[in-house]
Amino acid sequence: MKRFTDSEKWRDPWFRRLTSTGKVFYLYLLDNCDNAGVWERDDDRFKWESGTAVEVDAHIEELGDRIEILGNGRILLPKFVLFQQGGPLSEAKPPHRQIIRMLEKHALVLDEKGKAKVNDNLSITKAKVNESQSITFAKVIGKGKGRGRVEGECEGETRKHPSEDIPLDLREGDFEEAWLEYLVHLDEIGHKRPGKTAVKAMFHKFRKHGATNSAHAIRHSIEQNYAGVFPEKMTRNNAKGSLNDDHVDYENPCG
Repeated sequence: MKRFTDSEKWRDPWFRRLTSTGKVFYLYLLDNCDNAGVWERDDDRFKWESGTAVEVDAHIEELGDRIEILGNGRILLPKFVLFQQGGPLSEAKPPHRQIIRMLEKHALVLDEKGKAKVNDNLSITKAKVNESQSITFAKVIGKGKGRGRVEGECEGETRKHPSEDIPLDLREGDFEEAWLEYLVHLDEIGHKRPGKTAVKAMFHKFRKHGATNSAHAIRHSIEQNYAGVFPEKMTRNNAKGSLNDDHVDYENPCG
């Protein structure tokens, strides 16, 4: 996933005062948080991927008010959305809608300065968050000429949020985020979203190859502007960390 970065941070006195591993941790958060600026804490993965043995708690204390600690082991970068999007979010823009949904999922809201913070008016329980997402999503899918609507759905019909279809064993890491980004990606490239039968087949394939490999494969397809997703090639080339695109049907969502 490509993101904006600020090369001037190396001249920022706050950043310069960080320890060498503190700098690595901060950059790791910027690269690995979701599009709402939230990192699902995974200490072992950070230490393995970064090659540092320093405990995450030490880095959290070092970063101070540049991050906030949320519930369930999540870490928030309050200014992330503002920096990446450069201004207010709009429901009229598909990429922004995806971010708005993710903020709702985390029970977050942007303040008057554009910084993310906990929304005290939203329940942080999963049931309430999903209910909020379902209501908002029903408003979105009625726009356009069928784009963004699941096969067989009528305009104005209320349906559950697509994240609720994800099997429990795929709700690991950032698979849910990647799947929602993929659905928005299909809208953006003008490709019809998969229907219920196709989604079931895709999830069956994703479960076979695991949530992590499947999330990587989904993001690879988004980066390459593909409609199809190919976790089997990610599994086959896992050691290389990239997909082999030979003989791939890019237009088939099921691969």
